[in-house]
Amino acid sequence: MADRAEIAVKDERLLRHIDTVTGGAFSSFVAGARRVLGPIMADAARRAPVDLDGGGTFARGFRMVEALREDSISVSVVNTAVAAPFVKFSVRLESSIKAEAARKAGERRPNSPTAADKVEAALLNPKFPRSLTWWHGRGAPEEKITGRKALVALVRTPGRRASRAFIDEQRAALARLAQGST
Repeated sequence: MADRAEIAVKDERLLRHIDTVTGGAFSSFVAGARRVLGPIMADAARRAPVDLDGGGTFARGFRMVEALREDSISVSVVNTAVAAPFVKFSVRLESSIKAEAARKAGERRPNSPTAADKVEAALLNPKFPRSLTWWHGRGAPEEKITGRKALVALVRTPGRRASRAFIDEQRAALARLAQGST
């Protein structure tokens, strides 16, 4: 059962009025937050652990959402894919998966480079049942994110880092607004 209900209002006149009342602070905040979060969202879609060619709704599911509440304004990056909270990076590294595929291909077809290439391609084909990529996906691109939830590694952690400087900048802007020196 939901403990909160929200109504989204898409009324440009209301938003312009709020911007006028706040002396431009509303639009300044939203534009600044979009500027900070835009590259994080683009990077998250690019580095998503789900292959875009294989349906990748996770990689295409990133959206920027603005929310205006009675006591706050928020701009967030969300993922609309149903399984987004459960998507994790593989516990295996991408480089180790490729190295294992090359090693197994060489063991199975040691005398024929062409046949070995075909075996390696099959081991790296995510649509081939029980292939390495069928089990592990592409693999994690770097060791520090192996096994981690994708939303945390790609959005939350970089977003928190980037927000620190942005929040200080916005505090200073609000202080100037409160003093009347915009």
